Amino acid sequence: MKKHILLFILIFTLSNDSNASYYNKILKLTAIDTTKINQIILTISGNEGWDKRELLEKNLFTIIFNQNGDVQLKRNGKCPTSINKIVICSYTGKIEIKEFEMLSSKLKEINFNALKDEYIENIDDRGSENYLITYNQDKQKRISDENFEIPGLKEFNEIIMNLKKQIKWTPN
Repeated sequence: MKKHILLFILIFTLSNDSNASYYNKILKLTAIDTTKINQIILTISGNEGWDKRELLEKNLFTIIFNQNGDVQLKRNGKCPTSINKIVICSYTGKIEIKEFEMLSSKLKEINFNALKDEYIENIDDRGSENYLITYNQDKQKRISDENFEIPGLKEFNEIIMNLKKQIKWTPN
């Protein structure tokens, strides 16, 4: 009989909305996220004919963020030949480790692993944003986004674009 009374009290306590939210908060605090993001690659692709600007100003590029703060910016596709070596096809830069951690936190906040692999619009020649996230040393998550309106990814892309402008780039 005592067991039934204790069970009833426990169920009544947990069913109360304020207590349930309190216990949910406790459960969230005790859950430990063991995901360690090692590298973030963003490739923004599209018709190169639309964007003839220099690499630092282009909207079509690949940017690679490593957990040690090293960043590489690369032109998509083959580097065009240049007679006088004026065309620069890649740059290196550096961010602070706390900035990489901020990028990692944002990815975890939007629960990148739960996102679909593809958000396809079936519109020819629109371009896409392709993310490759390496985590826990050997796991990878690919996300291809032609929608450009995925909650969280849009804001994440804006953060990357702002970082791209702030980095002091060195040509390779």
